[in-house]
Amino acid sequence: SFLTSLEANVKLAYAPVKGIINYASAMGHIWIKTGTEWMKKGAAFARTPEGAAILKELEREGMGVSFAEGLRGEPKLKQGFLSPTFLFQYPEIPVRRMSLITNYVIGKEKLGLSDAAAKEFAIRGNIAQNFMYDMASMPRLMRSPLGKTLGQFKSYLVQEIQFMSQLSKQEWGWYLGMQVALAGPRGLIMIARSLPILGLFTGFQALMDEAE
Repeated sequence: SFLTSLEANVKLAYAPVKGIINYASAMGHIWIKTGTEWMKKGAAFARTPEGAAILKELEREGMGVSFAEGLRGEPKLKQGFLSPTFLFQYPEIPVRRMSLITNYVIGKEKLGLSDAAAKEFAIRGNIAQNFMYDMASMPRLMRSPLGKTLGQFKSYLVQEIQFMSQLSKQEWGWYLGMQVALAGPRGLIMIARSLPILGLFTGFQALMDEAE
């Protein structure tokens, strides 16, 4: 709608720094759940003919958000380069491709899954790490026209909290470090303000108990 587009443009228009942070944060999610070595293996596999073919298949089924299709069948942003939010949304494609191929390699090599099961594991991993923004993934209150307008940027927050709730003690340490690296002192303030909520998460509580 006009109001949701206007709000998005006001907050995200022509914002390359926010785009960089979006990219780094999304890559951080993948790193927290998979690790550096598996991301390296995933990237290397994607450069092989077999990996490229599998990634192309995964792109059609498991990107988690809707993209346009390029001339060669590759995903591309629906917005053109001159769109106000292009720079912010541009990282969505590379980070989701990285998540898909990394989780696929983990499914095959680490978990010993069949090809079909590894692809399903990759799609689920991408959704868990980079979220979905379709209507079905939103809380019921955000699905009405008014809810979509008032809660346009709340869907990310809801799914980020869900992501945090699934972190282990070790992953919580990585997550907190990532937030401080991305946001500096502001990240510490954000984390401090979240303490009542964070205390509900088992992994975070275990990390704090060990720190004490």
